[in-house]
Amino acid sequence: MSTAGLHTPKLDDLKCLFELVDGGSGLRWRESAGRERLAGKMAGTIYLTRSGHVYWRVGVGGKNHFIHRIVWALANDQLPPEGVNVVHVNCNNLDNSPGNLRLATDTE
Repeated sequence: MSTAGLHTPKLDDLKCLFELVDGGSGLRWRESAGRERLAGKMAGTIYLTRSGHVYWRVGVGGKNHFIHRIVWALANDQLPPEGVNVVHVNCNNLDNSPGNLRLATDTE
């Protein structure tokens, strides 16, 4: 999958909005101004791509973002490098556990 158009929000913003959890999407909403009703709830919904793949995604700042990229960023305390994909090691796109995510280029 290409990373075109998949710009992840700033890391500090992600840390304020989310915390890592086991299971589900891998993210839970933190309590933050304007999102009190979401605090403590699992973040995201399952999204079916045009190519038939499923992923967790979440809306931040009026844009949808793939949760596996956010989980990788929070687990590694850095955003994925520009032009690099975050892939699921076990090929289960709904398993966003940090140990199941790694960086890969389009040629890998």
